[in-house]
Amino acid sequence: MKKLILLLFVAVVFSCSSSDEDRPITLTVGIDDDAYYEINSIVLPGHSFDVLISRGTSKTFTISEIPGGSMNVRVDFTLICDSNGLDYGFDRVMNFDSSKTVIVGKPDRDPDDSSPCGCNCYDVIVSE
Repeated sequence: MKKLILLLFVAVVFSCSSSDEDRPITLTVGIDDDAYYEINSIVLPGHSFDVLISRGTSKTFTISEIPGGSMNVRVDFTLICDSNGLDYGFDRVMNFDSSKTVIVGKPDRDPDDSSPCGCNCYDVIVSE
């Protein structure tokens, strides 16, 4: 009888414990305040988000199953330039083993660098 109670106790403990698989994977995308662009599209296998992410804001997307697995996933982004209205695209390869945050902004530049930094000048930081 003691073994049966112990077995039931162990089953309850394991069924109530949380696991990483229970937590949804998210992708948060943000744009710096001083950027020259907005994001209007994010595409990855099995997911397409037609959204507008403006300067100084961010949005979070829940990523469910990814066809082909969650490792080495190519994510395509489309930017709209504020000054000329043209689209610029870039991509990043990510592992969705955990939630990711992507921040797009103007790159840190040498203060002595006077070359123009327009719509095709951006920096992308991916973190967990």
